[in-house]
Amino acid sequence: MHEPSSSPTAIYFRRLREGLRWLEPTEREDIVREIEGYVDEGRRSGRSVADILADLGHADRLARAYAATTLLRDDRRRWIASLQAAVLVAGTSAASLVVIPMLAVIAAGLAFCGALSLGLGIATFVVPELTARLNPPSPDGQILLFALGIICAGLGRLSLLLLRTYVGYAARFVRTGLQVGASATTSARA
Repeated sequence: MHEPSSSPTAIYFRRLREGLRWLEPTEREDIVREIEGYVDEGRRSGRSVADILADLGHADRLARAYAATTLLRDDRRRWIASLQAAVLVAGTSAASLVVIPMLAVIAAGLAFCGALSLGLGIATFVVPELTARLNPPSPDGQILLFALGIICAGLGRLSLLLLRTYVGYAARFVRTGLQVGASATTSARA
């Protein structure tokens, strides 16, 4: 696809690449090639570039959806990648502006509480003076701290999974919306 640098297609793909800056260069170029293939296929079927680009939607929004999907597959940096993906998808719908920050705060808060409770539970075994400060001092307090830590950590993990699932669905909705829109436009013309 060799277009003059001021053509609508060239501008669109420049914005798409800029929106994919979160990704590794190879991932970025794979996505650009996929979208270029979509545009080429539309041209071969007789559609105008303006219609194809309209079906794709705004380049920034499409880039955020692709970047979020790619980041969610990154298991090496699960928390960080999940939060990056959440930030990228947060602006795609009104519901995402509410749901994503809420799940992110819940997940982080519960994970923090879980780590704190487990740390305090361990500290009461290592430093016996801490057990005396529990009100009332008893081994049940230590068990309660461990249980609370495990429950909070588990709920934090569940919240992270919910966040990742929601972000994945939101990103997929943006990405597949272009194919659904393209099919509707093509069938309406036939």
